Amino acid sequence: MGLLTRLALRRRSVTVLGVILVLAAGIFTYRTLPVELFPEIEFPLVTVTTFYPSANPDAVAEEVTAPIENAIKGIDGLDSIQSISSENRAVVIATFEFGTDMVDAENVINSNINGVRFPDGVGSPIVGRISPDTFPVLQLSVVGDRDIVEVQEILESKILPAISGVDGVFGVEVTGDVQRRVLVTVDPDRMMEKGVSLFQISRALRENNVTLPGGSITDGGQVLPIKTTNAYESLDELRSLVVGFPVEFGGQSGQPGAEPPAPVTLGDVADVSLGSGEVTSISRTNGK
Repeated sequence: MGLLTRLALRRRSVTVLGVILVLAAGIFTYRTLPVELFPEIEFPLVTVTTFYPSANPDAVAEEVTAPIENAIKGIDGLDSIQSISSENRAVVIATFEFGTDMVDAENVINSNINGVRFPDGVGSPIVGRISPDTFPVLQLSVVGDRDIVEVQEILESKILPAISGVDGVFGVEVTGDVQRRVLVTVDPDRMMEKGVSLFQISRALRENNVTLPGGSITDGGQVLPIKTTNAYESLDELRSLVVGFPVEFGGQSGQPGAEPPAPVTLGDVADVSLGSGEVTSISRTNGK
C-alpha cells in the first residue's frame, strides 16, 4: 500500500478537506476565468486607403496606387501586395508573413508613404490594420410607430450624436436605413389640359439631372478630369421645372401683340413629394 493511500485512510477528514479545497479552487478559477467574445488576434495585414476626388480609375491607379505600391515594396516580411483602383479611391492591401511585428510594419509603411509626393487634391493616406477589436460590440434596435423616414430623422438628429459622445466609442454605424426618393405622381387630366405628354415629362426629368465628362485640364504636368453636373436641389426646383409649352395659346398664337405662352411646369401637371425608397430587407427585434 502506498504512502499516500495509507495517509488518506488514516486521516480521512484531512483527505475530505483537501478534496473540498481542490473543488473550491477549481470553481473559483472557472468563474474568474476571463472570456472574450472577440479574442485579440493579430492579422498580418495592413491596408492603405487614399481618396482622390473626381479622378477616374486610370488616374487613381497611375498617380496614387502605383506610388504607394512602390513605397511598400521591399519591407521586411512582406508576402504580397494587392490593390484596388476605383473612381475617387485607391485601396492597397499589404500581406505579411505570420510572426512579423505588425506594429513595426505599420510604422515603416507610414514612414515610407509620408515621403511620397501625390498630385494636388489627393487626400492623406489612411494606414490601418485589421483587428477584431474594431468589430461592433453593442447592437441597438430602434423601432417606432412612425414612418421609417421620420424614425430615421430622429435617429440621425438625436440618438446618433448621443451615442457618439460616449467616452470610448470608436464609431457608430447604421444599417437598415432607407434612402429617400422623390415621388412624381402625374395627373392625366391636368396633363391633357396642358397638352403635355409623359414622354416630355420623362425627357425633361432625365435631361436636367445628368453628370457628363467635360474634358480635362493640365496643371503642373498632371491631367485632371472635369465633370459637368446638374442636379435637383429641392422639391420646389423640381416643381418649377419646365416640361413643355401649351399646344394652343387662346387661338391667337403668332398674332402681333400676343403675349408669349406661359411654360408648363412639372408642378402644373404632377404632384411632387418626398417619400421613402424601396425596402430591400426586413429586420425584426422581438417580432417587431
